[in-house]
Amino acid sequence: MILDVSGNGIAELSVGCFNGVENASHIQFSHNKLKYVNHGWFEGLLKLEILNVSNNYVEHVLLNESFTPKLKELDLSYCRLQLLL
Repeated sequence: MILDVSGNGIAELSVGCFNGVENASHIQFSHNKLKYVNHGWFEGLLKLEILNVSNNYVEHVLLNESFTPKLKELDLSYCRLQLLL
């Protein structure tokens, strides 16, 4: 499943916001207004392989070893990245 919410002006997400789309393998979040990426947003998305948050205002990315076990691609191009944890 591909979830594409590009270009919607989204500035914030909450933990659990992806409940109900656990089968998503590709999430497209480009061209929004996110300022950071938090691993908690993606809990339960065990099939997620591609996450695109390019062209956002992302400065901080908070990851951990359980971020998503199958993630192969994380696109942060054209962001304002300053810190990757």
